[in-house]
Amino acid sequence: METLLTQLGINTDQLYAKPIHNREETLSILGCTHRTLSKWENKGYLTKNRFKNKTYYTTSTIENCAKEQLGLQGWDGIWE
Repeated sequence: METLLTQLGINTDQLYAKPIHNREETLSILGCTHRTLSKWENKGYLTKNRFKNKTYYTTSTIENCAKEQLGLQGWDGIWE
């Protein structure tokens, strides 16, 4: 999965450095603008968590967003 994320332009070193990322870190990890991030939140691809008026994203949420964009969600273990 890590090589696929790297090929998509996602900064995997920064993604796996810690489990929780703030909004600015998520923008740099995904390499997108704040408007694109908001669209993904509205469509349900990316879920955010709020704490003291700050938005945070988990590593698994960012990975699921990438899977959703590629259409890989729901295909885990299909051949098993």
